[in-house]
Amino acid sequence: MSGKMKIAVLYTGGTIGCEGSPLAPVSGELFRKRVYALPCFRNGCIRCSEGDIAFCIEWTTNPVDSSDLMPLDWVAIASWVLERYTCYDGFVILHGTDTMSWSASALSFLLQGLSKPVVFTGSQLPLASGRSDAVQNLLTAIMFAANFRISEVTLFFDHLLLRGNRSVKVDSRSFNAFLSPNYPVLGSAGIDLTVNSTVFLNPPGGSVSLDEQRNRALRKIEFSELRQALPEYSVIALTLFPGIQAGIVDALLTLSPSLKGIVLKSFGSGNAPASSGFIDALARASDKGVVIVDATQVLSGRVQMKRYETGYQLQRKVHAVCGHDLTAEATLAKLICLTGRAMIDGSGREAVERGIETVLCGEMTL
Repeated sequence: MSGKMKIAVLYTGGTIGCEGSPLAPVSGELFRKRVYALPCFRNGCIRCSEGDIAFCIEWTTNPVDSSDLMPLDWVAIASWVLERYTCYDGFVILHGTDTMSWSASALSFLLQGLSKPVVFTGSQLPLASGRSDAVQNLLTAIMFAANFRISEVTLFFDHLLLRGNRSVKVDSRSFNAFLSPNYPVLGSAGIDLTVNSTVFLNPPGGSVSLDEQRNRALRKIEFSELRQALPEYSVIALTLFPGIQAGIVDALLTLSPSLKGIVLKSFGSGNAPASSGFIDALARASDKGVVIVDATQVLSGRVQMKRYETGYQLQRKVHAVCGHDLTAEATLAKLICLTGRAMIDGSGREAVERGIETVLCGEMTL
């Protein structure tokens, strides 16, 4: 490869690489061939006024619809970045839109200490479609990764660059499919690419930076152990609805592998019904060691557990942890990652609860 900046692109599947009816992802080899054949990509080279960008396209073993991606895949993607960390200036992850916010959130927690851009993108229409948004999304994501020192996991779609763990898919029919309800956008793409560097994460210090070989080696060990731990526990998201019954919570306690965490997608500013013994059922789960995070199902806003009695009871009786302004996607990804780390190092439930309440990589505002 030659060029001023070097970007590695990972194709995991998703609409961007789909064809047929019904749509299904093509192989990595065919997808790369189609991208390299496009004039703007010139066989792996993008020419722009800031300098040439050389990029390569790799792919997962089995590119899939993002609905089929699991937490073990998050670890695999993070490991792919880590293995190539010293060889490239930035990374682009091509991913289906349906679960992109979950994966981008998870990568932010798995790759703490990141000092290079990792940009998620995809498309609403396949690359081969005549009206596809795929080319512009891929091209612009690569340019953001190459031309700006953004020390975090981001998501670019349509014209917005968002913090990955603040992103939410809000539209399945529009090219402008993602928003960041509780945090400013990091950048935008019009005739020029612009960024708001005042809202970027600060570059990591040397003690945690993945620029340091020792830190990368420790993270590789953690990923190996996490692969073993993830199949040993369950973390679920429970969306509240009018009339929800206690039996639902009790049934969750019979899950195999055993339930370790619940993201409670509560009403409004963090409220849950007291009727039908529902709070008592949550308290029973908490007494059995299940971490319960109060995270609102409302798109914009934050949890304020003491505002109403129906929310305060979650804190007082259930000992639920406040999700503040975390997105539901980031809450679940964070809880899964923290639970895995606690199982690896034996730090236990208290460490998970402290981690939920701690800002790790810009995922919430206290």
